[in-house]
Amino acid sequence: MLAQDSSPTLPKGKGLKEALEAPEMDRLISIDTAFQGLVAGRATFYSNLGLALRGAFAVTVVIGVFLQSGVMRSLPTIYQNPTLLAMIGFWVVLTLAPFLGPTIRNAWHATLGTGIALVNSVMMNGFFPGGAKAAPGNGYSLFAAWTDLIVVSFLILFLDFPDRTRTFALFYLAMFMMHFMNPDSHAIFSRGFVLDVNGTGVAYMAVCVVGTGIAILAILLPWPRRLVAVAEVEVVHLRQGVSLLLEEIILMYIGQNTSPAVRSKSSRNFYIVLEKIAVLNEKIEMMWWEGFDLFFLGAQRQLFVSFHVLLEDIMDIVHGLKLAADKTGTINEDLMVALRPEVLALVSATNKLLTSIVDALADGNISEEEKEVFAAECRQVRDMANNLSATYTARRAESGIPVLCVEHLEEDFAIYNMASLGECLIRFSLALSTPSPNQWFTSTVNAVLNVFDPLRHPNHLNFTLRGFVAFILGFILGMYFHNYSFVLAGTMALVLSKFMGSAIERNLGRAQGVVLGMVLPAIVVSQVPVCSGVLEMTTYLLLVGSFEFVALFVAFAAGPRFSYIALLTAAFAAKQFFNECTSVHDETVAASVAYAAVSATVQGIFIVLIVDLILVNQRPSEAVTLHVDAAFRKVEKMLYANMRGQRPAGEATHATLVKGDLALAMMQHQEAIHEPRFWRVAYPEKMVSSLLKHLEELRLDLSAVNRAIALGGGIEKRQGPHGTVVSTFVEGVVDGVIFEKVTDTEEFRVAVNDVLKQFEGIDGLVSSCLTHETEDPNPDLLKYVHRLGTAEHVHELAKAMSAHLEYSSAQVLDDTRCRSAVMICLLLNIHARLDGICETVLKS
Repeated sequence: MLAQDSSPTLPKGKGLKEALEAPEMDRLISIDTAFQGLVAGRATFYSNLGLALRGAFAVTVVIGVFLQSGVMRSLPTIYQNPTLLAMIGFWVVLTLAPFLGPTIRNAWHATLGTGIALVNSVMMNGFFPGGAKAAPGNGYSLFAAWTDLIVVSFLILFLDFPDRTRTFALFYLAMFMMHFMNPDSHAIFSRGFVLDVNGTGVAYMAVCVVGTGIAILAILLPWPRRLVAVAEVEVVHLRQGVSLLLEEIILMYIGQNTSPAVRSKSSRNFYIVLEKIAVLNEKIEMMWWEGFDLFFLGAQRQLFVSFHVLLEDIMDIVHGLKLAADKTGTINEDLMVALRPEVLALVSATNKLLTSIVDALADGNISEEEKEVFAAECRQVRDMANNLSATYTARRAESGIPVLCVEHLEEDFAIYNMASLGECLIRFSLALSTPSPNQWFTSTVNAVLNVFDPLRHPNHLNFTLRGFVAFILGFILGMYFHNYSFVLAGTMALVLSKFMGSAIERNLGRAQGVVLGMVLPAIVVSQVPVCSGVLEMTTYLLLVGSFEFVALFVAFAAGPRFSYIALLTAAFAAKQFFNECTSVHDETVAASVAYAAVSATVQGIFIVLIVDLILVNQRPSEAVTLHVDAAFRKVEKMLYANMRGQRPAGEATHATLVKGDLALAMMQHQEAIHEPRFWRVAYPEKMVSSLLKHLEELRLDLSAVNRAIALGGGIEKRQGPHGTVVSTFVEGVVDGVIFEKVTDTEEFRVAVNDVLKQFEGIDGLVSSCLTHETEDPNPDLLKYVHRLGTAEHVHELAKAMSAHLEYSSAQVLDDTRCRSAVMICLLLNIHARLDGICETVLKS
């Protein structure tokens, strides 16, 4: 169990009340100090340093052991080939990952891919014993060999295999089939349909298993780098970050944080937390490989998955609080300051419950004692929320503020979101008390079946076509122009990518990595006699270890732009450093071998680049336009459904679908930044970034509208990744009181239609600007007229609705008046978002 810490987390020993009296700059420093746990740059540096040291040590040990002639000569004859044993270091580097889970995943995918190619080789040798080496009349058929290669390579590319499985299946398919079709090859794979345990295929499989196994040992020793331990720490950091963020926003509401610097820091920290929540999700998914969701580990990971969903729901609500707090001058500060005791009590109780939830995640089991703690703290949160609601309603009624007043919507919005946050935690904690069964078998079957359903991915057929053409071209060139060399086709298997935006940059980077990995070791080998003595051998191993350490550190620490270059350098260098012991080294031979390998590799990368540029059916910039347009359409449907009092049909709400479109658009946006533009104008990077931000905020606004118009609600259990069942808060049925006397009014129709028409106009304007790729003026932009300048119709709607509402003693979550105010407030926010989108486009 993690240590109990039920108090709100503030640095320097300050509680929330003490922080209210602290100078603003001191509080600003306190916030930065608290968020160091989320940024954690120094810890990441040392972690990458240790990981690179593990990988370099493993590669050095492999080379040091097998380079000793006595060790190599003691192995079976098939394993006395240095080219074969050199693959051990290659596999170590390509399998190694920052944590145990991803490393086991890489090892499994590599072994599975090698196994697919080996099974195909055994089948071909069974039907055609001896392959091309067989005497005429023994049944060898070149047509059958090419048919097998074409069909199997197409299936490997078409079926929805994981990327690494596909890569290594193609890599070894090229190698094994080249042996099968080469008359001069001495490789043996099977005796008929019986696998030859002393054959070439088993030898490469054994090398793969040994290399991946050493990588797993490198992660386990001297202590294991497990994701579950990291997730436990990051969950605590995220709980602290969310608590601090909530407290800082509350300080804005009661007039304590008036400095623009403090507001800027709060906004930055909000996005830091969002980013870390996304990173946590990736780590939770990789945790599956550390225990395969069996027994205790499965229960613990399922709790983490559910908590991640809770964090996303919390951040949606915190976004609403932040949105109103950022509107300087619109909050009735006198009223909010008068509510300070009730607000502080609710925030403290909410943070206490959140801390208890995090503590309960550590052991993967919710005990009876923890259930009792949940129940007591839930009652406290609900009591504090009821107290705040009653006090707020009474003070507002006493102040003479109209029932529904546009000038005072932010107070309703703030109080409603505070109560929503507490209710979200209450319902989640109650759901934790009823664990869901582990559906491990069902999820495994579904994962296998998904392999045979590749068309659910967009552009998968185009990826299959590009990969297939490049692979077959490489095989033909290697067979007929490079004396049966599989290097070209194998290189293409390693560099195939589904993303096209930065094809030139990525492939040139891959070429750099391969060249560095082959040439630099050749230089070292030419200068240092291998195994000629203890001193020379020690010097050589130190050079090997130093080179691998630097390359791996850059691979893990340099970021996505350079990491794959450094990883390929480390992997190919591990192969090149493996040389048979000799006191005399022929530099001419070494140089020629290195040149031949580099030449074939660069040719392969060049072919992939050309094929990608010719056959790609959709540039990333075009994909961005499609996803942005799809997000606009779904946002419009969300608005229409919410304003009409309708709930989206089906399990996936419009908000979830918009989130998926925006995630795909962001991913393609990053690729489009680096795509070759040639004759087209520069990609509008800033405009697209701003558009995606506005659309995400629109999604959050409309999600809040959906919560506001619904009554009841509860916890819904839904299928999560790898068979988990996650618990999340869902809205209840639509409150008809809000709509039964309003939707038929002229004010409502005018206000909603005004926004819907503007949505359509702005969507068309955005699509036109994203697809305009010349220097000429955009005619659609020149003739566009922005008609949303004011929100007068929303003001009229507020007046019309106030005639049917009155102050109530109900809790704000059940108060029709308060929830109507929230809906109107968000409609005004939507007007502001559309204005912001239009301004972004016009400025660009």
